[in-house]
Amino acid sequence: MKGILEKMKELNRVVQKPHYKTKGNWMVRNIIREACVPVTYLLIRTPVTANQVTVFSLVLALLGCGFFLSVKGLSFLVLAVFLHLSYYFDHVDGQIARYKSQSTITGVVLDFITHFIIYGALTSSIGL
Repeated sequence: MKGILEKMKELNRVVQKPHYKTKGNWMVRNIIREACVPVTYLLIRTPVTANQVTVFSLVLALLGCGFFLSVKGLSFLVLAVFLHLSYYFDHVDGQIARYKSQSTITGVVLDFITHFIIYGALTSSIGL
């Protein structure tokens, strides 16, 4: 058990942004960034790229918005779960990019545009 904990601590040191404990909102600083490390650990051992995870994050958010529009009842709860998963994987993609040295201008633009698509889809689906 000690071996895996040491690996997680080392990976956390490698994949986090500088000063990650002082930047961002409370949830990001205290929960999300470190909670993403186990999934990052699994994905860096596969051929999955950071951009693929970004697209997966977008798909999760759009599925949540679509579900919100088409199903009544618990649709708001499902939307919230999908959006949180999307937010989670949005952090995983950055960690993968830092670990695999896949930071590119294309990835930065894709990540930036993905955020705007998600915000627009969320606003539209709630408005409708």
